[in-house]
Amino acid sequence: FLAIDAGLTIGVTGLHQLWDAPNTEVWLGWFGIIQRYRRKGFASALLELTATRAKAAGYFTLYVCVDVNATPAKDFYHARGFRQLAASEWPSTVRVYDNTDLVFSRPL
Repeated sequence: FLAIDAGLTIGVTGLHQLWDAPNTEVWLGWFGIIQRYRRKGFASALLELTATRAKAAGYFTLYVCVDVNATPAKDFYHARGFRQLAASEWPSTVRVYDNTDLVFSRPL
């Protein structure tokens, strides 16, 4: 999905389902808003649109992976109903490449 303001693409997001994941789980992917449009409600609106689309498609849980050092991103997701999961709660399909990733989830 794209966020467009006055003809300018200002953000992007999508849904990503892992091939071996339960069909009730989906991941937020490619989420971003260009710098000068941040903290103006565009990211929140784009996230809510994406969550609504995921729920309409039959998913029950939305996941997102966040870098451990990305405090603004962690705060953003937490403020919008995501909960950071302990590693023992991560879906079995999570693949991380090192110890710098955190997983957040939100029911839909």
